[in-house]
Parts: sequence; structure tokens; C-alpha cells
Amino acid sequence: MSLLTLRQSPFRLLCFIYILGGITLAYAQKTDSLAVLTARQSAIDRYQKATFLNARYFNGREYTIQEFRPTGHQFFESFDWDTTSIIYAGHSYTGVVAVYDIHRDEYVIQNHDGLHRIILNSEDLSDFTIHDHRFTRIDSGLKPGFYEVIYDGKTKVYCKRFKTRTEDLSDKVVQIIYEVQDRYYIRKDQMYYQVKSKKSVLKLFGDKKREIRRFMRGKIYRENREKYIGEMAAYYDQIR
Repeated sequence: MSLLTLRQSPFRLLCFIYILGGITLAYAQKTDSLAVLTARQSAIDRYQKATFLNARYFNGREYTIQEFRPTGHQFFESFDWDTTSIIYAGHSYTGVVAVYDIHRDEYVIQNHDGLHRIILNSEDLSDFTIHDHRFTRIDSGLKPGFYEVIYDGKTKVYCKRFKTRTEDLSDKVVQIIYEVQDRYYIRKDQMYYQVKSKKSVLKLFGDKKREIRRFMRGKIYRENREKYIGEMAAYYDQIR
């Protein structure tokens, strides 16, 4: 139907305007409805996240410390609270006040009352960053627990942060001693391998052993084992 035909027939013109207006109104209503639904869903998501935070996030076992004059402490980096970020049950949170007990492998948060310490459910905690170090949970291939991500490429390097606890009775007084015992693992071709010496890393990367040995010339491995394991893995990914 041409515009000229519409002009020649007032009735047809009115029908056209009516139909066009209805379509425009329906589109506007649909757009408004989508905006309302989007805003509503956003509000629901925020509410669910907040209630989740209160209901499950703070609903764990209470953490207690029963030590008598310990030498050192059982926490990663510091026994002071740190403002951290976590991924818990699929939700990301920032500003979480926490410490990480690496002797028990427990992530401890400050309760909302500021007085109690709560242990988060380890199975729901998939990832966290504390003191600028990122940890992820591994459930298969290694002993289930949290491992620091040292290098995250095609080849991966992890560190199991751990402290042993011993009791010294030599002075007739119980003295608790914590000592660091870090273990390093490389994930290559879907398998995990524990590494210690430079030789063990070179053996694992045997197909590029000559190139990596040349890459490591002038670098003293024992001075910073963690750094160089990560660098060797990164270089291996680069040249493989």
C-alpha cells in the first residue's frame, strides 16, 4: 500500500495510524517491562548474595587457639587479620577479613560481631587471595586442600604451604614450635609431580632440558627456588 493510496482514503489512513500506534505502544511496554525485570533481577541477586553472606558465609565452626607460648605461629605470612577476597560456593566476595591457618589448612574469617573466628567450609571455598598471594583448592591428583598458585600457564606450579607443630619440653615448660615446610608441585599434561631440586625440574621438562639449562645459566636456584621453578615452567611453555 502506497502513501498516496493512504492519503486518498481517510479510513485506511486512520487504520494505519491505529496499527502503527499499537505496535509502538507494545514495543515501548515490552522495553519498559524488560527494564523492570532487569532491575528486579538485579535487586534479587543482590539480596540473595547478601542473605547468602549472612546465612552460609558466617555459618561455620568456631575457630579456637589453645596454645601456650608458641614460637612462631600457625598462620600464613602473619597472625594479623588481612582484608582478602574469596570465591565461596560460586560467589565472589571482597573485603573479607581473614587469616589462613596453614598448619590445619583452615581459612578463618572474622565474624560480623568482631569477636569470634569462624572456619569456612573448605569444600565450598574454591579460591582466595590473602597477603597478595592467590590460593586455589585442589581435590584430585594431590591431597585435597589449598595450594598457592605460583605459575598459572599451560603448565602450572603450585606450592603447598604448611607448618609443622612440635612440643619442646626441654626446659620443663611446654614450648610450641611452628616450622615452615613448603612443598612444590608442577602440573604437566594433567599430572602432578613434586619437585625439589633444579635437577628434578629439568628431568620433568626433559624434552627441553638443554634449552632450560641454558636459560638458567647465571641464576642461583637455591637462592630463590620458588621463583625459578615458576620461571622454568613459564619458559618451558614458551618454547614447547
